[in-house]
Amino acid sequence: MPMGIDVSGWQGNVNWAAQRNNGVRFAYVKASEGTSAMNDYFGQQYNGAAAVGILRGAYHYARPDLSSGASEARTFANSGGGWAADGRTLPGVLDLEAGTPRTSGTCYGKTPGQLTAWTRDFTSTYKALTGRDAVIYTGYYFWQDCLGGTASFSGTNPLWIAAYGAAANNVYIPGGWPQYTFWQYTSDGGDQNVFNGSYSQLQAFAATAGSEPGTLLVKGTSDPTIYMLSGSSKYAIPDWATFLRYQGVSALLTLDDGYLARLTTGPAVGRFVRSPDGTISLLNGGALNRVPNCSMMNDFGGGNCTNWVPLSNTQLARFSKGPELANAVLLPGSRNLFVKGGATREYFDVSALTQAGLPTRQISLPEDMFTSVPRGTPIMRADSIAIDRETGTPYLYTLGQLHALPVSVNKENVWTRSLAVYHMDAVSLGKLKKTGPYTGWAANASGSKAYLVGSEKKFQLTSAPNWGVSVTTMSDGLLALIANGSRISLPALISIDTSANIYALDGGKFRQISDWATLTNLFGPTLPPIVDLPPMVTNSLAPAAPILPTGKLYVAPTSPMVYLSDGTGSMVPLPNFSIASRLGINGYTHVSTASLAPYRISNQVLTPVLNCNGGKYLQRNGKFVRLSTSVSSTGLLPSTALARSTCQALGVPASGFTTVSRPVFVMDDASSTVYSLQGKTKRPVGNWARLVSLNGGRTDPIIAVYDVATLASLPSGKAA
Repeated sequence: MPMGIDVSGWQGNVNWAAQRNNGVRFAYVKASEGTSAMNDYFGQQYNGAAAVGILRGAYHYARPDLSSGASEARTFANSGGGWAADGRTLPGVLDLEAGTPRTSGTCYGKTPGQLTAWTRDFTSTYKALTGRDAVIYTGYYFWQDCLGGTASFSGTNPLWIAAYGAAANNVYIPGGWPQYTFWQYTSDGGDQNVFNGSYSQLQAFAATAGSEPGTLLVKGTSDPTIYMLSGSSKYAIPDWATFLRYQGVSALLTLDDGYLARLTTGPAVGRFVRSPDGTISLLNGGALNRVPNCSMMNDFGGGNCTNWVPLSNTQLARFSKGPELANAVLLPGSRNLFVKGGATREYFDVSALTQAGLPTRQISLPEDMFTSVPRGTPIMRADSIAIDRETGTPYLYTLGQLHALPVSVNKENVWTRSLAVYHMDAVSLGKLKKTGPYTGWAANASGSKAYLVGSEKKFQLTSAPNWGVSVTTMSDGLLALIANGSRISLPALISIDTSANIYALDGGKFRQISDWATLTNLFGPTLPPIVDLPPMVTNSLAPAAPILPTGKLYVAPTSPMVYLSDGTGSMVPLPNFSIASRLGINGYTHVSTASLAPYRISNQVLTPVLNCNGGKYLQRNGKFVRLSTSVSSTGLLPSTALARSTCQALGVPASGFTTVSRPVFVMDDASSTVYSLQGKTKRPVGNWARLVSLNGGRTDPIIAVYDVATLASLPSGKAA
């Protein structure tokens, strides 16, 4: 064990060369007592020991009866009791031994609690001033009696025990210290001491003070700002939350404002701490997450490895070791943030990071770390569903755009159930472009194909809808996920999941088809595919009155006009019932005005000659015959063009018809004059003989009877 002595002003100038020759390897020199320097020979003793290679330090004789521990610590530090990392300076010593009647008694007039607090005031202040823990010199019985045997210093402050007459391995140790660092074993011939270890260990103790430098929580006497203090630098704590995060590293000490003012100001305290070996970690609650590089530290707002505060290994040991810091952060409540460049981007899932070419390693961190960090554009997964976490509104995300969906989307559609779903903050969704809602009408990315998307399948349209419908442009990948149905054209037949009815879709409206006959008349005996649509699609369309059976007569209560229904969208005015009778149409139906509202009123009126299937037809002897175009009168006959379905409903044959190659004469239903159509004019036939002659000698002329107005529209010529 290396030998050492302690000296004071009573010894005067010391012959240190002789002491070294006698085996002395360390010395402690008294520097102060109470609130005063107390050794006129301090310089010769302290520096003389160092000059001959003796490790030396200073001690302070405590007077708890005179002043505070902090005040005496400052006196000690200012009187030569500091510490230097020069390899030859031992840490300062608090000499706390039994008092006398002049010091208010053995315990300085204090209770164990008071004396413990005084000691803590001294040691904490000393460490704040020097960065090192003071050695405590004391005796067993004094410590046990006057400080209650407290063990609160055993983990930080080395023990110098005064125990005379004991054996080195049988020294009574107070206060929970596992062992002594120094032992004063006799006062004969001056105080004699030994270090509990080898000389190399003593040298290491001088270099490290037996305890590494730590960071303290301090404040000034008048300035309310709380700082973290390390060495000659102070770091302001910006808020209460930060103080609570670090409050366990030390007690809160009060230092002179002047002393604090002389310290170098470092960056404000944040979440980054640095260990003595240079490792920087993020302080995450009670855990430390090692920062792998300066770039990532900058991502988390710590600068380029600049904005950190130092902590000792002992202080760092208070916290558990967590995983290495990562850019991909998992927050409580299943929220994901990607941290980069001092901003955050909510990300859909790991697959979204992979698609974006970003690192995928994740780490869990508290949400309060990011409450004031700006939010950037979210990292989305291609072709997915994002749900607004606040409102619950779902959105289809494809090709960089959001399209609002009804909350019933997965209930109504099979294909959407295979899409990934993630709840996302409204502020994140607000960074993305929102276009029209998804209504079932879609197009591919190039716009070359249009689709009507049903519950399970997509149906390619032969032409895009020509009304103002919201079309969602989908990626080719998303379209590939939806099964293909048949190609369809508009108007189309649709069914709705919630109804057993069949509807016709066209012009942005859907109308119920009331019976099978109407269905087959409108769309032919070979029906096109019936597209099954979810309500979310039909809700985007305007429902209209049902389609009335075609080829029938209807009248509304608000008008005396009778109409012939023509296909799905037209009503043809009936001039008089004789026209209807000659076409084989009998009777009419009263309907509401709303029932007629979807139909447009044709600009033509019903005539006895119908233009169907590319030709003109006239009913003769209860059957429709086709009029030959080789006869000049056929082209001059006024006719009513009708939809294929109407022609079919009236019994006009599309094939197998009889063609009549004879002239057709005309007359109106208000007179007996018969006309021959010649040269774009109608010419009156004067008598029966002339009529037979014009009819090729046949006595059964074909006469089409028109209403007066229609026939009057033909120009008149001279007699035939």
